[in-house]
Amino acid sequence: MSTMTLDEYLHTSFDGIDPEFFDGTVVERNGGTLSHSRAMVKLGFPFWREQERAGLFAALSLRLRIARNRVRVADIAVFEREPQEEVPSTPPLVAIEILSPSDTIGYIVRSSRSTGNGV
Repeated sequence: MSTMTLDEYLHTSFDGIDPEFFDGTVVERNGGTLSHSRAMVKLGFPFWREQERAGLFAALSLRLRIARNRVRVADIAVFEREPQEEVPSTPPLVAIEILSPSDTIGYIVRSSRSTGNGV
């Protein structure tokens, strides 16, 4: 884990899997394995294939601003229409997180809660 400002995080290119950002701390994520990638394709492809017909917008590994100082990376995010922001602050209709065996429920629940600051 390392610390930086939200602006620094949003303008930084990271090696490997894109980390998440929680209140000034950059947090590494699990992923990048064959089984994780396979699950993303299997779950994401139906949304991608039907997005034009259904009027939806589907994205993989997308940063989502969930609070003023927090950014999660959704494995799959589906929106009603294409977001206008590079890092959307509008919640998607569907957000899918593919868990790795080393992910714990405590981490997932704790890191998903908003700070109450709003976006």
